[in-house]
Amino acid sequence: MADQNNLTNTIGWTAIPPEMQQCPYWVGWQFKDKTQTAMRAFHFEGMKNVLKSDVLWSSLAEAKIAVSSPLFNDGIGFGLSPIDNLCGIDLDHCRDPKSGAITKSAREIVEAVNSYTEISPLGDGLHIFLRANVRSHMLRKSGLKLFSERHFLPVTGHTFESFSVLGDRTDALVKLWSKTTGKCIAETRRVLVPSLRRPLDPLVPKDDQTLLHIAMRVNHDHKLKDLWNNKKFRPGACGANKDFSLCLRLAYWCGPDPLRVDRLFRSSKRMSDTWGTVIGPQGETYGRMLSEGAVKYQQRFSFHKWQ
Repeated sequence: MADQNNLTNTIGWTAIPPEMQQCPYWVGWQFKDKTQTAMRAFHFEGMKNVLKSDVLWSSLAEAKIAVSSPLFNDGIGFGLSPIDNLCGIDLDHCRDPKSGAITKSAREIVEAVNSYTEISPLGDGLHIFLRANVRSHMLRKSGLKLFSERHFLPVTGHTFESFSVLGDRTDALVKLWSKTTGKCIAETRRVLVPSLRRPLDPLVPKDDQTLLHIAMRVNHDHKLKDLWNNKKFRPGACGANKDFSLCLRLAYWCGPDPLRVDRLFRSSKRMSDTWGTVIGPQGETYGRMLSEGAVKYQQRFSFHKWQ
């Protein structure tokens, strides 16, 4: 049996829920220094730091191969994506690594959420994985932090007690948040649960105007409107970067439909003669290459880093 005091680089593969195993959102991680108080994530291929390589995630199969490599260091992590509503709760310093006992507040959270829970790499915390339709929030009470996108959590596969099943826990999370913050459930739901999320196929609106109306109102995609209207987006950003940034956001909402991405882009204020310029070796236009590239990027790296 693995040492329950320190679970770095000891992974219980079979305990990881199937919902997580099937996702291509895996990364490696290392402690930044000997104090083991901070981590950095990297891509397995070439051990590149994902923060410097556009957030490259991998499959679990690739993670298993990397673990057997002599270059592998401290552990694997699971990236949280806005596409499938998988979330993670990080409970820091709530467990005694020697006795295994957890704090009262942590016990209440774990039992309230009642989803897959595992022991953190150093054995002094817990990570809860669940499915919930929530915004990405961080609550600094009782050592609790909730993430739903643009973040990763280390995975050990060492289940805490009998909490081995990953479930849909939106309602439970709203009640927990309400209790922790002291706010009423109605107000908590309004703040925590987004009224609009990216519609998943086959629910993507067929009407372009309806899709754009929804996309521009979603909180985590507020920059889409600025790009669409060709406003200043990022100091020093070149036109190609802005074009691709807009295509990425359109592809996120359109799904695997490069023709629709192309059609929508042509309606934006970023449209120019450059869009139809032939630049590919087989006659591909600038616009076609950006539209198809954005769709491929979203399909491969659905947990993505927006510029």
